[in-house]
Amino acid sequence: MEDDDPIRKLAERVLTDQGYRILSAANAAEARALWSANEGSVDLLLSDITMPGLSGVAFAAELEGSVRPPRTLFISGYLAGGVGGPALPVEARFLPKPFSVAALLDAVRATLDSPAVAVTGGSGT
Repeated sequence: MEDDDPIRKLAERVLTDQGYRILSAANAAEARALWSANEGSVDLLLSDITMPGLSGVAFAAELEGSVRPPRTLFISGYLAGGVGGPALPVEARFLPKPFSVAALLDAVRATLDSPAVAVTGGSGT
C-alpha cells in the first residue's frame, strides 16, 4: 500500500521479478478490497506509514483481528513516529525511503522470515 505511484510500481516490479505475487494498492480502500478477496493468502503487508485517509499503521492494525494477519514492513520518507506521522511500535519493521533495490529485497525477506509481531505492540501468531 503506497500512494506514490512511481515507488509503488518500482516495488511491484522488483518483487514480481523475484517471484513474489504482488497485490498493489494506492490507498486503504483498494487494500481492503484486495485483502477481502485474498484473506488467508497474504503473507506480507508492505505499506507506507503516512497515507491519505488512513495511515499504514492503522490499516495494519485492522488486519490484526484476521485469522491469519500478514507480517508488516513499513516504509516512509519521514522519520517513523516523527511530527505528523503515527508512532510505530518498537517491534515494527521499518525501511526508510529512499531505499535501494537490494535493501527492499533484504527487508522483505527478513520480514517474511521473522516471527509475526502485532502492530499494536504484542506478539502475533
